[in-house]
Amino acid sequence: MESEESQPGCEVETSVYAQVQDLKVKFLEHAWLGCVIASGAMTPLSLSRIPQTGWSPVYGVHVGITAGLFFGYVFRDRISHIVKLTTLALCLGFVGVTGTLHLGLMGVGVWFLAIIAILMGVAHSPRVGLSIFILNMIFLCLCAVAFIRGDLVAGVNPNFYATSTQAWTLLIMSSAFMPALVLLSFGKYQATLLELVYHLKNQRDLIAEEAMYDELTRLPRRQLLYDRIDMLLLRVARHEARGAVLFLDLDDFKAVNDTYGHRAGDAVLLEVAARLKGTLRADDTVARVGGDEFVVLLCDLSTRDDACKVAQKLVEAVRAPIVRDGVELRVGLSVGIAMLPDDGETSEQLLEHADIAMYRAKESGKNSFRFYTEFEAVSA
Repeated sequence: MESEESQPGCEVETSVYAQVQDLKVKFLEHAWLGCVIASGAMTPLSLSRIPQTGWSPVYGVHVGITAGLFFGYVFRDRISHIVKLTTLALCLGFVGVTGTLHLGLMGVGVWFLAIIAILMGVAHSPRVGLSIFILNMIFLCLCAVAFIRGDLVAGVNPNFYATSTQAWTLLIMSSAFMPALVLLSFGKYQATLLELVYHLKNQRDLIAEEAMYDELTRLPRRQLLYDRIDMLLLRVARHEARGAVLFLDLDDFKAVNDTYGHRAGDAVLLEVAARLKGTLRADDTVARVGGDEFVVLLCDLSTRDDACKVAQKLVEAVRAPIVRDGVELRVGLSVGIAMLPDDGETSEQLLEHADIAMYRAKESGKNSFRFYTEFEAVSA
């Protein structure tokens, strides 16, 4: 008989969670690479503006940031994700804050501040990204008040800045190139994340389906059987039709297992399942509810005799020899029958009563069936 295995639902979700974390790492690496490229191109332009602005200490820090970003990316595998994320956020934050304080609306500091919020929101968590966005708004509001009141003054002549080649080049790279790199990385991250979500949904659907069907025989399990019995009860009540629940137990199956092993037992179960399905109509249901126990659900019966005929066919189908590796394996079938709606109002009652009838049939001899409401076996 086949071994029971645990459902892999938790393992699937853990695997997807790990893949999402890997996506965050890759997103940060792509964004980091974009910042390295941008800073490598922008730092020389910033240094060329020293004669006009006189901000040599600030630009010296820019050189340090560029070098730090470069070496950080080269040795990224040795740095934890949170350290890389914090370092990149601090670097961009310094450039954004200093640029806004020195140039106000003329600079590109606002772009850097926006990129920090996007980076932290995607590579860490939406809550952290939203928190940084709120801090950015507070900072920008304070800068706006300070510039409007005259407490802060732009450190460069506006007309000169507006006609400066370096200023325009920096503005284009900061406001177009860097956000484009980050957004492209985010787009790839989002597309891969959607694929993972779709994969997770498929895995959950597969797990749900596996929970409804027996692993060996692919027959419905008990829960799906209950659902179908409940549906048949509704049909019986609505259309005054009849149905039957047949509880089946194999005779001498344990002897096959003990003598020839579990593989032979599995082969017998597979063959029995195939024979049961081949005997029934398409609208009927056969389920496996235990090791060698099956349940057959018959619908749209006219009389009890119809259930008798089906039970007879099932017994005859099962007791025919099963040949495996040149050896004939023989099992019998004991069947208990509970009629709908006479023998129960719920799926649990019907299965219980059919089970009782099956034990009565087993006590009366092999290859027999009995109705729940009867006390005499009907031999096949």
